[in-house]
Amino acid sequence: MGTWNGSVTYLDASAPIRFVLGQDGGAIVGQQVLFDPTSGATIGAGPISGQNVGGSAHWNTLGNGLVVNGAFKGSSFTGTAQMMTPDGGTFSASLELSQGGAQ
Repeated sequence: MGTWNGSVTYLDASAPIRFVLGQDGGAIVGQQVLFDPTSGATIGAGPISGQNVGGSAHWNTLGNGLVVNGAFKGSSFTGTAQMMTPDGGTFSASLELSQGGAQ
């Protein structure tokens, strides 16, 4: 599957994100890296585990609670990223990725 770069956007804020994905049958495995939008420094990373069936995908980032749902279409992925807030709540943000695209 390869490297997928893009952004996660909530309201008017956007942060660069990268997923390095592999697939074995319908299982997705790999790594996620979230970057600070100002400095570019890594602010969140972790292994992922999930499923891709017929282009519809769902995966979790183990350890930081990021949950992704969406669809692959050619070299793009569109979906949502549900994230945890520091106070234990959650919010959903839009997620746009392109295969091999710039971070």
